[in-house]
Amino acid sequence: MQHLAGKSVIITGAGRGIGAACARLLGRSGAKVVVNDVDPGAAEEVAAEVRANGGIAIAEVADITSYDAVGSMVARCVREFGSLDGLVNNAGLIILDLINEVKEDDLRRMVEVNVIGLSFCAMHASRQMIAQKSGSIVNVSSGAHTGAPTMSVYAAAKGAVATYTYSWAMELEQYGIRVNGLLPMADSRMRGITDGWRASKGLAPHPAAIVSADSNAPVVEFLLSDAARGVNGQLVKVTGSQLALMTHPAQLHPVLERPSWDFDAIDAVFRTEFAGKLQPLGTATLDVRVL
Repeated sequence: MQHLAGKSVIITGAGRGIGAACARLLGRSGAKVVVNDVDPGAAEEVAAEVRANGGIAIAEVADITSYDAVGSMVARCVREFGSLDGLVNNAGLIILDLINEVKEDDLRRMVEVNVIGLSFCAMHASRQMIAQKSGSIVNVSSGAHTGAPTMSVYAAAKGAVATYTYSWAMELEQYGIRVNGLLPMADSRMRGITDGWRASKGLAPHPAAIVSADSNAPVVEFLLSDAARGVNGQLVKVTGSQLALMTHPAQLHPVLERPSWDFDAIDAVFRTEFAGKLQPLGTATLDVRVL
């Protein structure tokens, strides 16, 4: 079925990997797709593939870290397709290193692409969607945002993406706009970068399972569709055979109260009330149910 028939969608970083997989599936699902990438050849190749399979797609070469370039991309989508119904904030950059060895330029570039560029896309897209009083945004975060050694800057940037998702979902709901996030897993260029860096340090490949980039696209298809009209502010994790919702940050109960807190009082609480409640590092899996 064409679950996205008539909808116009921009996918950033769609020249390869998860973005390309989304472009192919959304095109088959009836969406008119803007295939964005900084690589002209890659963007046009994916757009041509969508068209060859009966879909509608155009290639848009734009660096999302340019505010004006993103504005032009959104304007072109509306000009050619009549609306902007979906934005998939997929473009990202990963550079691995220990925090004491991270280079300044690498840190700045990761924040520029993963946080600022993503912000520019949402800023321009949300203005159009507010005018339409409808739309759906899917932000691609990462399971790394719960904490990941050797990729702390990337993880922090993806943590910002998760927080953006919660915040924008609350801000834009009044305009009929939904914002959700995807935590993907894929055999992609980023996976190659990760394993290459680990090999350079004499480490084994990342232990996470290698799954096809295509396995992530159906989640994006669903979140952009009208079938997900009641889904807002959620982070959905997919790892091939497993699908899960992430919990939102929250205070653990009970919250302790007293007139004031000094060292001894705090020390006593960590020895008693908090002793069994310190949180595990990284992603915690509660249970797995086979369907």
